[in-house]
Amino acid sequence: MHTIEHLSVRNYELGFNRFILRKISVYLSLIVIWFAFTGSSRGVLKQFGQPPEPAEMQIRAQNSIYKEGRFYNTIPTANGDAQEMWMLTKRYLNRDVQKEPAGDVNFNVKNELLLRDTGMLHLNWMGHSSVLMEKKGMYILTDPVFDRASPVSFAGPDRMFPSPISEEEMPDLEAVIISHDHYDHLSMHTVKDLEPKTKFFVVPLGVGSHLRFWGIPPEKVVELDWYEKFEFDDIVITSTPARHFTGRGFTNNNTLWASFVIEFNGCNVYFGGDSGIFPGYEEIGEDFGPFDICLMPIGAYDSAWHDLHLFPEEAVDAFEMLGGGLFYPIHWGTIDLAPHSWYDPIKRLIRNLPDSYKRLVTAAPGAWVEAFPNPNNHDWWFQYVQGHNFNTIIDDDDEVDDASDTR
Repeated sequence: MHTIEHLSVRNYELGFNRFILRKISVYLSLIVIWFAFTGSSRGVLKQFGQPPEPAEMQIRAQNSIYKEGRFYNTIPTANGDAQEMWMLTKRYLNRDVQKEPAGDVNFNVKNELLLRDTGMLHLNWMGHSSVLMEKKGMYILTDPVFDRASPVSFAGPDRMFPSPISEEEMPDLEAVIISHDHYDHLSMHTVKDLEPKTKFFVVPLGVGSHLRFWGIPPEKVVELDWYEKFEFDDIVITSTPARHFTGRGFTNNNTLWASFVIEFNGCNVYFGGDSGIFPGYEEIGEDFGPFDICLMPIGAYDSAWHDLHLFPEEAVDAFEMLGGGLFYPIHWGTIDLAPHSWYDPIKRLIRNLPDSYKRLVTAAPGAWVEAFPNPNNHDWWFQYVQGHNFNTIIDDDDEVDDASDTR
């Protein structure tokens, strides 16, 4: 059992949710209010989910930090004050960057690798934090969001390309693992569509309340506190700490956030979910490593919420703290959530990951890859960048404040 010190958190309120609401602005707020008064709000309110019972969370939260109806991080965590968030909004609205990939971004699925049955772990990026993993004919999916990252279908951050594998085309799943309840990691429509094909939904404490409210059978919902594990067949899934926050609708931090260690048919996988830099990475590496591959978030960064999202340089630091292995980048190039361009995260990762040609595993969405370095695929994204050659873009100046300025 791990003991986690309860530390105070400065200004830990709406943060990232506040920015997203500003982005879709007063216009969306007025529409939601109109829905409420016309009786048309049922779909919107359903998307908000259902908060967990505080009394139950108080009993279940033995390793995470829960007090007076809210979860807390293990170290003080700032979420951006009003002035920082206003400046962030101005940067976002006035930026001069390429916001989405150029050209045809409807990626095709390439299944040839699976037909070879090499016995290795295979991975396929669905975009953002959603990764489909396969080994020995068994499949696990992380953070599936195949529609807008928003409570409404007509506004809010949308995907830059469809998922290369739709809900209908998805194979039977041993587990869907969800890191937290933000809209870019948990979609009501996606989980409901995947439910008939999914044995278990493995989620942090409190998130199960949303799923049961949406009609997911309770026997399929597995809620874990940090350091709790769930074992079935040849799979062990352990919830581990992250440095982030949660909230849907008008709630904040009443559900837990987590990363996960996935022991999958002899492979040891780390799924980072969504997190800022914190010492817990070293603990996780010592307790659960070494890892064959680490799925590390690298995008949606800005100095205003530095504590909550990893800059690419920090993702490399966190990866080294975990003990290294192979680096598989997630949480980038799919949903426009921050002032940087869609490709800035992968550019900075390649520049800063030592021996990237030996350690980086990445491919276009829809392309199955083995958990093995694939340097020939490292520049797949470049064809979607406008007006640069590869060497020039790798050497370009960073688009937003460097993480080293705020560590």
